[in-house]
Amino acid sequence: MLFVSAVVSIYCVAAVSIDSVTGAPLFAIVGAVVPALLYVLLGGVAIRFADSVRRWSFADRYEPWDDEHKFILGVIWPGVVVFWVTVGIFNHLTSPPIKAS
Repeated sequence: MLFVSAVVSIYCVAAVSIDSVTGAPLFAIVGAVVPALLYVLLGGVAIRFADSVRRWSFADRYEPWDDEHKFILGVIWPGVVVFWVTVGIFNHLTSPPIKAS
């Protein structure tokens, strides 16, 4: 439900923005689908990227996210990517190197 709310919100903002710029409501209704779909596609790519940063940074204790967790994080993907890039790089640079045995 949260994900649907985010996509519908993006669709509505895009439709109003396109309509205010072009003055063509039908074009705005149809054209607003593109930003909503892009948000979904970019969310999937961003969550994969955040998960790979997490795996790279926490290699010793990494556990993959389940689908429900990925779905929820996909709604707020801009914040998730910023968080994991910041935390991941900080953790990777401050952790001691792993010794090969």
